[in-house]
Amino acid sequence: MHTEDLRLFIDEARKVDPNIDYTDVPKKKSDPTNIDRVVANMKGNPSGILTRIAKQYSALKKAEEELTKLRQGMNPQIKGLASEYFDDADKIYTRVIKTLQFTITLSKQIEIPAGTKETFQVEEFFLELLDMLPELGDELEKLKQKFTTIMPTPAKTPPAKLSVKHVGAVKPPIAKKNLKQESFKYVKRDVSEAEGIAEFDDFDRRLADWDRRFAELEQKFFQSI
Repeated sequence: MHTEDLRLFIDEARKVDPNIDYTDVPKKKSDPTNIDRVVANMKGNPSGILTRIAKQYSALKKAEEELTKLRQGMNPQIKGLASEYFDDADKIYTRVIKTLQFTITLSKQIEIPAGTKETFQVEEFFLELLDMLPELGDELEKLKQKFTTIMPTPAKTPPAKLSVKHVGAVKPPIAKKNLKQESFKYVKRDVSEAEGIAEFDDFDRRLADWDRRFAELEQKFFQSI
């Protein structure tokens, strides 16, 4: 962005605060007028507010990643347990289990027969043809234009992407313990409710295993608090 008018417009939206110092960073040092990034260097109260929010955001993101791993680990176990209630021939259908509180659905497993896949490299083909018959150059260009459609695209501004990263060697503290313990409490409550309606002979053993894993995850998160 090279225009001074745009920079003045941006400045109008910036906070006038002695604890905030704005720095315009050019894309290349050799061209200081080509601004690529605006950095708000904060200290004091503004820094503290956003730091606390960023810490909780980072902690929740980490918790989400760990819970996703746990969920992915449970998928094959639940699939295997649910499959035991259907014949092998039932794979071609959508299989549904309805309990008192949940519906478990397994999608169809229809075999895709082995075969071959053919890929035609159009551009390489015409380039090779042009090398063999250079006199066809003009005709090939006319064919290309004939079968080329140019569609206008409307102007749009994509939403800003958010990235929160910790700066420095000190590991960011985990978000408030009670908030994260609440999230784990709800997860474990759902699993405990499932225990009461489970009809699987070895579900108690599997549930105990998951309780242990949840406990390890909790300890990992909360030990630094």
